[in-house]
Parts: sequence; structure tokens; C-alpha cells
Amino acid sequence: MSVVRSKLIARLERSGPEVVTVVAAGAGYGKTTLVQQWLGQREGRTVMLSVGPDTAGVVAFGRALMDRLGDVFPDDPQVQDLARRAYGTFPDWARVLVQQLIVVLAGLEVTLVIDDAHHLDSDAEVGILGPLISETSGRTKLVVVGRRTPALPLARLRAEGRVEVLDVRTLRFDSEEVAQALAGSPLGEAAIERLVARTGGWPTGVRLGALAHAEAHPEASTLERSPWSVHDYLQEEVFSKLSSDELHFLEDVAALAPTSAEFCDEVLERSDSERLLRSAASGYVPMLDVSAPPITVSMHELLVDEMLSRSAARERGRTQRLRVRAGHICRLSGQLDQAFNYYLLSGEAASLERFLYFQTLPLAFTGDQGRLAGWLGSIPASLGQSSAVNVSRLICAAINGDVWETIRLGGSLMRSGEVLPDGSPAGEVAKLVYRFVGIQPLARSAEPQLQDSDALGAIDRLVHAWNDWAHDSVDRALSALVALGGPLANLPLLNGARCSMLALIEIYRGNWSRAEDLLLQSRGLYERCAADDHPLTSFSDAVGARLSAHAGDIDRATQLAQSSRLKMARMEGTVVRRLATLIELATVYLQLEDVSTCRLLVAEAERVSVDWPEATLLLRNLGAIKQAASSLPRRTGIISPLSTAELRVLAYLPTHHSIPQVARKLYVAPSTVRSQVLSIYRKLGVNSRADAVQAARALGWLEG
Repeated sequence: MSVVRSKLIARLERSGPEVVTVVAAGAGYGKTTLVQQWLGQREGRTVMLSVGPDTAGVVAFGRALMDRLGDVFPDDPQVQDLARRAYGTFPDWARVLVQQLIVVLAGLEVTLVIDDAHHLDSDAEVGILGPLISETSGRTKLVVVGRRTPALPLARLRAEGRVEVLDVRTLRFDSEEVAQALAGSPLGEAAIERLVARTGGWPTGVRLGALAHAEAHPEASTLERSPWSVHDYLQEEVFSKLSSDELHFLEDVAALAPTSAEFCDEVLERSDSERLLRSAASGYVPMLDVSAPPITVSMHELLVDEMLSRSAARERGRTQRLRVRAGHICRLSGQLDQAFNYYLLSGEAASLERFLYFQTLPLAFTGDQGRLAGWLGSIPASLGQSSAVNVSRLICAAINGDVWETIRLGGSLMRSGEVLPDGSPAGEVAKLVYRFVGIQPLARSAEPQLQDSDALGAIDRLVHAWNDWAHDSVDRALSALVALGGPLANLPLLNGARCSMLALIEIYRGNWSRAEDLLLQSRGLYERCAADDHPLTSFSDAVGARLSAHAGDIDRATQLAQSSRLKMARMEGTVVRRLATLIELATVYLQLEDVSTCRLLVAEAERVSVDWPEATLLLRNLGAIKQAASSLPRRTGIISPLSTAELRVLAYLPTHHSIPQVARKLYVAPSTVRSQVLSIYRKLGVNSRADAVQAARALGWLEG
């Protein structure tokens, strides 16, 4: 069905004779059809000249133009005289003739349309078309139609409002026009939107989609698989007009788009990408968007598919190699999202796996695990089953406190027997993650055997520093923590934990001012990666509560202690870190004279210490706190405090999860969860799940 382009016709009609209209776009955008629709509604005389190879030169074009003008104005003596003079020979023929033509047109009321102006050679453009565009005035309306904007200096005329250009962005079909083109077809709104996305609103592509549907090929109506009619049209009207170098260049660009001319130069190892892109955009190629400056290019899906199929026929595997190379370049320049997209598009599993594996730790421990999770979620099943990808998933789950998923993935990795891109056995990395987040089945397993990996090695040394401190080797722990400042510089989440550990050591040495400085560094690192609420910061909050209690800031100490407990309920961490956090919190509550909570935390710490009897320093501190608490009278409020395990269960009460589902997520028995739920009800003085949630929110133990 023919589409009447009412909006564009109205736009053409609004521009008066003082404005020259240039309609420029590649093949298939309906330029001539649009102008003919407009002329059909316009009163007055029209001179329309279609330029071809035989009228492309300055003399042939000048004479053809005068002939057409003479045909339309047979009774005008000036026009007829000018038409005869065009066949004469005299010095400076083009300049003299054009000046006389401009004078004649000033007295005529006519619409002058020069169609297929892209055929004109440079002499005709400069000698005749240029003066017509810049000097025509009066009642003559000039319209220039072609596959490119005339190579003339139009900037001044545009600034003066004397030239209007209708280009690809204007001429493409919108959704309403696509619906009009497909009137009578059973395509729904979603299919129409898909067709627009595939073609970029390229009118001929839309019409070919309509034709495919009319010919009973529904799968081709949105051009998900291009029918032969599209292949044939592009070959005849577009590709055949390009040189082999231009065509091969666009095939390569299709592998990279959307991109920039500068990036094309780098990936394709050439220096003329900007020139070729400008030429393609101003020439024959539809569905190609080039913007400037700087020069950037995007292709719509249909053109990309056509180009890539040609590339595959020319050189097998070239598209994949270009995308992998583009991914490498983006990775080295820090453009990580672009790098991931190129690796993913390449379909080469090895490059994608290496990229994910080596980016996982920097992202996970800079508070950017959301980006990592987004990448992992976009990987298709065909590429996402390797151990390298599962290590990324494991670390993401561990950092987010998803214990059940961490155990599932860790177990799978330990059974796989595979070796990771840095040479480390997958099972050994799983052991390190288990140790770091404090999952009991492997908390006391053999030391993980890792290859020389900076990030993994730094995590391992951080865990060892914790253990050394717990075993009363304070000087060795201090030396290790100071030395880790460099290796952890780009992992602010872990570096913050290191500074918090140093702060606690200074507290035990009585250097409270130095401890405050170190804790400020820790908080700055967490803020840098927007990780203030991350469960790994529970220890930092406990240390902060110690400092606040020492300074007499009771409200701040209480706030930080409660924050620490809630975070620890989300992810416990290593046995040593969990034990140290519990002891510091017990100390804080003792200073706050909340003996009940202090004793509860001491009891919890004693249960944890069973897994680490060698932690002599921590056990000594725990014994001192227990003795101090036992000498004081029990102080209880209306509500008894919840244990860490109960806080962990409390977090699931606002959800739809059943008790067995919560048990699976926490890796405990359903009976344990049921007992903890009843204990929560008793301590909150309620009888239902909904009332428990309401009461916990009122106390600030759950977010509202």
C-alpha cells in the first residue's frame, strides 16, 4: 500500500520559495515519491528534471535544464531565448548561462525540481547547481533531490535559514507510517515495532516486508530472515555502486557497529575510516547513521545482517576475529562494558571466559558487583557453563551473601576438576571463597593451592593476616596488613576491611587517635565504591561502635552496633572475622550497660569459637568480656534482643518464602528455622508472621 507522507508534505509546503529544499538519502527512502506526492497537491507550474549519466556534465545538464524549462513555458520569450542560447558556444558558457537563468527565474512562479542530483559531476555541481542554490530568489521554489547532499558550501545558507535538508532521519518511516504500509496485514503492534527496529524505518525495507507477508511468508514480514527481494535490492541499488574497498570496509564496520571512525581505524589498522564513513553516509547506503563530530556510526539490524553474511562468504571467521580484537582494545583502555559486549558478540568462549574471570575480583570488591551480575545474566547457555564463568557467579553469590548459591556453585567447581584461565584449579578457588565467607564445611580445610594471581593471592594473604592476629601473632599480622596496602589498592572493599583490622589492632594498643584515622580511611574506601551497606562492612561497623563508645557517643555506638549485627546476619564471613566482630559488639554492649545483649553475643561467640580453638588472642578477649559481664546484674528490657541466627531468619519473614524454602537458603534444617521463628515471636511478643514483621520494622531491625 502506498504511504501518503502527510507530515513531510506539510513541511515541504511550509517552506516558501526563499528556502531551497534538499532531499538527500540513500536508495529506497522514497525521495522522489515524496516530492511527487507534494507536487500532486501543489498548484502552479513545475519543472522536474531527472539527471542521468547522459546529463551529468556541465554542458549536458545546462542544456537539459533549459529544454525542460522551455517545454513548461513555451510562450515565454525570455525562456525560449535562453533555451536557444544554451546550444550556442561562447566564452565562459556556464557562468553566463546560469546568471541569465537566475534572472529569468526571478520573474517566474515555478517549482524547479532537480531529481537524482547525485549523478552530477563536480563541474556541473559547482558551475550550475551551486549558483542556483545560493542565488535563486523571487517566486521560484528550488528542490534538489539525490542520494547525497550536494558537495557545496551550504553552511552559510543553513545559518541564514535559506536551505532546509530532509535527510535519512527525516525520511525514515515512523511506526504510524509502517502501520499504514502494512494496512490489512495481521501484524500486531509488537511486530510493527520490531520491523521498524530491524529496518530503521527504511521505507523500501518496510515495503519488502509487507510484500513478503502478502506472499504468505509471515516469518519474513518483520525481516528476521531477509527474503531474496531484500538481497537483490541491496545488491542492485547499493552494493553494486560501491568499490570493493568501500564494500569490504562496511562489512568490517558491521562487525563493530555502533562505533566511531577512530575505533575503526584502530581495530582495522587503517587511517581513512572517517573519509569512508562520510562517503557511505552521504552516498548510496541505507540504514546507516553517521553523526559528527566526532564521527560515529551505527547500522540497523537488517544492514548488519546483510554485511555480515557477505563478510562470512568472503572470509570465514573474520567477524569473530575483529570482535575479539575490539574486545581486547576496549579492555586495555578501561571500556569494560564495550569489551564485554564485543566478546559476547564474538561467540568465542575462551576470550569471554578469560575476560570475566580476570574482571570478577576487581568488580566484586569495588562494590560494582551489580555490573558483573548484569554481564552474567546476559550470557547465553551455550557460553555460560564453563568453570571460569561459574567462578564469577560463585564470587558474586558470596559477596551478595547468598549462602545457598555459594555452596551449590562451590560444590560444582570442586567436582569439576577443571583448571581456570590463570592456571588455578577451580576447586581450590572455591575453597578460598568458602574460607573468605566462612562457610563451615570448608572453613578449616587444607590451604587452597593457587597459582600466582595478584587478586586471589591478596585475598589469601588477608585471610592469613586475620588468622595470625587471632593466634596472637600480632606483629606478623600487622606487617602483612601494611604490606597489603599496595595489592589491595584497587579493591576498595577489601582494602577497607584491611584498614578496619589495623584500626582494631591500634585500639588494643591504646592508640585511639590512630585507630580513628584508620577507620576514617576504611569508611572513605567503602564510600568510594558505594558499599556502605555491604555485609562485608559489618566488622568495620563493630570497630566504629567501639570507637564511638570510647568517645562517649552512645547514640552513634548503638546505631553502629545494630548495623553491624544486621549486616552480619546477611553474611557471616570467615570464622575469625565473625568471632572478632561478636567480641567487639559484646564489648560495646557491655560499655553501654546492655548486659543482656552482651551475654547473648558472648554465648554466640563461644559457639563460633568451637570451630577455632587455636584463636588464642580472641579466646582470651572473649574470656575477659564474659567474666566482666557475669559480674554485672542482668538488665533486660521489654523485648529480648535477637541472636544473629534469628536476625538472619527475620530477614525472610517479609518474603513469600516458606519455612522449608528459608531453610534451604540458609543451609539449615527446617526444624531449626521453625524454632528460630518461634523464638522471634516470643521475644517480640507477637503471635504471627505479619505482626513480627511490623514490630521488627518499628524497632528498625527490618527496612520498611
